[in-house]
Amino acid sequence: MNRYKYIGKREETTLILASRHQKVWKVASARLTNIHGTLEMSTSNKIRGVEFMFFRSANPQTSGYGDLHVEYRLGYAINTSARILADCFSDTYLDPMKSELFFDDVDETLLTGFAGQCRLSLIHEQNVSLVWAFW
Repeated sequence: MNRYKYIGKREETTLILASRHQKVWKVASARLTNIHGTLEMSTSNKIRGVEFMFFRSANPQTSGYGDLHVEYRLGYAINTSARILADCFSDTYLDPMKSELFFDDVDETLLTGFAGQCRLSLIHEQNVSLVWAFW
């Protein structure tokens, strides 16, 4: 994965997720796990529109880019207690949500955001695993 030979792991992770300025990732697969079991949501038309835009904030002190952020473009609210796929999404549209991402102290391919509810792991350059805890 380290084609960026002269930079650290944190900067490499940031470049993969956000490129130089920003990069949009689309959801390829999604599952909802709750007390009723696990629902495969990947086939839903509403999940296909979900996007995550990773971007770097401007850092005027270095005339470069600094902290990593994410904008979560869900679209429709998720019913986290759904028993069947048809009940997973409501008709309520949600505005995009933004959060700064924080790197793990030990593994700089692990990040958290949205007050700890979102945990993200960079698997490789084409694959990001994201777990969202609804509580």
